[in-house]
Order: sequence, then structure tokens, then C-alpha cells
Amino acid sequence: LTMDYRNGIDVMTTETTCLSSIWCTDDTVKAFYDKVGRPGDFKELKPKGTAYYEGMVRVDMSQVEPMIALPFHPSNVYTIAEVKANAKALFEEIELQFKKDNPHLEFDLGLASKITSRGIQVDQGIIAGCAGGTYENIAKAADILTSGQGKPGF
Repeated sequence: LTMDYRNGIDVMTTETTCLSSIWCTDDTVKAFYDKVGRPGDFKELKPKGTAYYEGMVRVDMSQVEPMIALPFHPSNVYTIAEVKANAKALFEEIELQFKKDNPHLEFDLGLASKITSRGIQVDQGIIAGCAGGTYENIAKAADILTSGQGKPGF
């Protein structure tokens, strides 16, 4: 994993009540220190043969599905596959919750209008959060936007 992704995972560990996460240093970490002009700060870190752990969580990253947070809260999260399969129902639920939470507003979000024969039309997105607004994420989005390779809908 790149340093950006490692940092993202590290941030998320504290959000899931882990007290800390430990990463062994490797060539990726060394290259990062070189890149940021701090090659002298690199140190090899790895557990000694006598290290004992109370527990371990192993995550098969190949099994992790891409997810998206829908309006209006980061906890309103679904896999991309779920959104693609159930967009109409999910968008209707968001619209109803919005009206319930904001009875004084006469405003139609119009989320259902974003469902087209080509997929879900996305007008805007936010790349942010404690673990998602990394340089690599922003650079990838910029590449898509400037290359003309962005595909309407998802």
C-alpha cells in the first residue's frame, strides 16, 4: 500500500476504538522519506521475535468493496453495488428523511432525476474526511477530470 493509504487506514483505526496501529517500515516508507527530503529520518521498525500481541485483525483488502456516503451524513454509507442496484429506493428514502428533518423548507432535492439510462449522474462530489482527502485521491480525481476519461454516471 502507498503511504497515503497506510495513513488513511491508520487514521481509521482510532475511529474504530483501536488505541494504535503498527506498521512495519519497508521500501515504500523509505521512498516516502526520500521523496519528502527526510532520508535521515527513516528507521527500520518491525517487531522482535519475542513480541506478543493480545489480538490481531487481518483484513483481506481484496474483499473490501468501494463505498459511498450519500447525503446528509457520513454514516449514510452504502457499497457502490448497493447504490447501483437500489438507487431509486435509496434516493426516495433520503428525500423523505430530508423532508422530515426540514419541514419548514419547501425544497425538492430531485435525487431521482439523477438516475438515467446511463447510470447515476453525478454533478458534484467531495473528496474529504480524515482518511479520504489524501493527495493521491485528489490527484486521481484531477487526472480523471482533465483527461476527459470521466464517464457519466457510475
